[in-house]
Amino acid sequence: MEAVEVYQMYCALKAHFAKGDYDFVKYNGKSSATKSSFWKRNDRHFFVRTSRKYKDKDIIKEYLLSNFIKNQKGWLGDFNDENYVEWKKRMQSLTYTFKQEMTSLLEDNSFGDIFEIPKDTHPKLLKEYLGNRVSIEAMIILCLLYTSPSPRDRQKSRMPSSA
Repeated sequence: MEAVEVYQMYCALKAHFAKGDYDFVKYNGKSSATKSSFWKRNDRHFFVRTSRKYKDKDIIKEYLLSNFIKNQKGWLGDFNDENYVEWKKRMQSLTYTFKQEMTSLLEDNSFGDIFEIPKDTHPKLLKEYLGNRVSIEAMIILCLLYTSPSPRDRQKSRMPSSA
């Protein structure tokens, strides 16, 4: 991947994280950033180094993504390999972590119970998340499981219509 392409991917990811109207996935990472804007940047050496070090488009995307997750403003001075390595470790242990968190959470609760909202309090799942006993990744997985169509009826979500 050329340095200017890394820059364009960076611009697209930055727009994704900074603006509410750009979706990196929907627009397939397309960016209006030009080669001339790349050459005007004083920090273009970052993109050159990144393109030389990682070469593969998917790895570069993961590297940039992991750093945007750590710093949504996208300041290049904060982009580093530590963020990428930490993110890779987290992704590789996701299945194990999810199983551990769910085993603990469902020990004394049924699946439906963790979503119920008792009078004047928060759902069990939210309490566990706020107490740092359930990760944001587990919350997302559970949201996808809870709101996805049932295998018996692929047209309907299990999420109540008021949600």
